[in-house]
Amino acid sequence: MMRKNIISSCFPFAFSLAMILFASCASDNDEACYFKMETEQTQVNVPAAGISKSKLAKVIIRSNKDWNIQLENPEDAQWIHLFANEGSADGIFRFWVDKNTEFTSRSARLIFTVDGQKQDVPYTIDLAASVWPLSTAWMPERMTSET
Repeated sequence: MMRKNIISSCFPFAFSLAMILFASCASDNDEACYFKMETEQTQVNVPAAGISKSKLAKVIIRSNKDWNIQLENPEDAQWIHLFANEGSADGIFRFWVDKNTEFTSRSARLIFTVDGQKQDVPYTIDLAASVWPLSTAWMPERMTSET
């Protein structure tokens, strides 16, 4: 009889303790997400020569959740290549940019998502237009000499 009373009085305590432990574990997963890039730069200006794959540009990410990076308009930005466009917690993403052979500049915006939430972090990559090489070799002498 006494043993039954001890067990019945301990059950509510054990149940309460289990609920507290479960709630504390759940709150760890519900931690507010944060996201930060370790750069002050929100716009990268790339010369028409681009950035080669052997000299990747690097950006450090600080986060406590899963993150990914996508191009805002991927069909218009096939000249940008992202390496490690997703990660978990802190990480690094790199990119390279193809040479621009066109006479118009290009621009692309990256979209960052952390734990399913789009971040309001602008990051733009601008690629300069190719420039027609100007040579005076074909000009008549009277146009290139000073008078």
